[in-house]
Amino acid sequence: MDDKVATAEKSFKLLLPQTLAAFFVTSLHLLVGQVIAFSGIIVPQLFEDANGTIPITESGGAWIASAPVFSGFAASIVGGMLSDSIGRLNTLMWAGLPGIVGSVLIAMAPNLSMIIWGRAIMGISWMFVSVATPVYISEISHPDIRGFLLTFLQVFLSLGSVLVYLKGWAMSWRIVSWITILYIAVPVVLIFFMPESPPWLVSKGRNDRARKSLEWLHSNHPNLKEKVEKDLCALQAEHEEKLKQSSEKLTLKEHLKMYLLPTFYKPFLIICGIITLQQFTGIYVLLFNSVIFFKDIGTDKDPYLASVCICSVKVVMSVVNTWFMKTFNRRPLLITSAVGMAVCMGLSGMFTQWIQEGSTYSSWIPVSLVLLYIMFGAIGIMSVPFLVAGELFPLAIRGIAYSLIITAANVMTFAALQAYFPLYHALGGSAGLQYFFGAVSVAVLVFIYVFLPETHKFTLTEIENHFWTHSTYLFKKNKVGPCTDGEQGNSAI
Repeated sequence: MDDKVATAEKSFKLLLPQTLAAFFVTSLHLLVGQVIAFSGIIVPQLFEDANGTIPITESGGAWIASAPVFSGFAASIVGGMLSDSIGRLNTLMWAGLPGIVGSVLIAMAPNLSMIIWGRAIMGISWMFVSVATPVYISEISHPDIRGFLLTFLQVFLSLGSVLVYLKGWAMSWRIVSWITILYIAVPVVLIFFMPESPPWLVSKGRNDRARKSLEWLHSNHPNLKEKVEKDLCALQAEHEEKLKQSSEKLTLKEHLKMYLLPTFYKPFLIICGIITLQQFTGIYVLLFNSVIFFKDIGTDKDPYLASVCICSVKVVMSVVNTWFMKTFNRRPLLITSAVGMAVCMGLSGMFTQWIQEGSTYSSWIPVSLVLLYIMFGAIGIMSVPFLVAGELFPLAIRGIAYSLIITAANVMTFAALQAYFPLYHALGGSAGLQYFFGAVSVAVLVFIYVFLPETHKFTLTEIENHFWTHSTYLFKKNKVGPCTDGEQGNSAI
């Protein structure tokens, strides 16, 4: 027992520099949480201040919510290019500039147009941070703690949202916007002192800086010099192998042909279908409009504090999901998630209708059901589709295919946010809207059950063979089991 404790302490000490680097870099995801949740406090405050200096319509409220997503269409692509050209950390530090500009514009806005422009500019920061941070963590971290360090992304994002709703509960949106600058400036200063990604430095021929970066990241290693030289040699060999492979690339015509094969268009259509339904389950719409949503369901609970509870649930689930992803297959997680969301949102709609009709006064029940709905969503529907998207496509086109999936997700998020108020009125109010979200949750359940294959512990070859011969999973005749470690070979994902 003592030996195990000693070993754990030694491992912790060795990996502490990498953990600190990941912690400081992912702290900039506080900004991402601020961007997502800010519409949840500014829109209801503007509606409440009907006689204020900035009049607002429901269409204007929808644009405030969706403007960062709209600007994110191009920003995600530019962010990836910047990350590859000027470095992961430089991209993150430059991401602070549009964030600060956007915050100042919003804080000083004399009209609705400037608020929307400020939100759109902050969307650029959102996408730059979202693109560069996970790449940096993947490149500087030991495989044993990589998954754990990546959970920092969701923790800081959710924490940023919690802070927005707490501040929105106590102060005006202008003050909240001024304070947001601190959540940008402090992480940027911390990032300045962090080491750049060694793989990126090697790819640019900056071997001396890569050596210094490795020395920082392994500063607690007992055999520091040998460890650094070994890792540096491995990175150089890997880079040379990539250069060799790039010289043997497919021609443009051969590359384009891969997008006409069922191994691309079948998984692409499946993931796009899931993401479209995902957005109209309301799981993301709710995060952008939670205060308004809670006001409309008829509860007497404070909508800002209820929103804080939602984001707190996300913080907890982002940590729990690390274990879920390692332990359970993707399909059971998604199916459980969709069933739970459908039941919770359907029951919440029913209680909302009863409260509005005066049949019950248990206003705490809809709030509790919405919290459970978010919990079930966090288990699968909210995040697993993006994880699966990285596993379904052939390696040669995986990068571009995943970029197309992210673009499609942004388009559908924008559409869902724009549709929130029209759907609210078309469906007769909050109860009807919740029934709609519940029905779409059932639809995504059926879609996943019929079409999505399992990917956890399956080889790339097995997944590709599935799409060559099948369009559905439900009616697949021979469902091969996951490979064992000995069978995976070089084709394992």
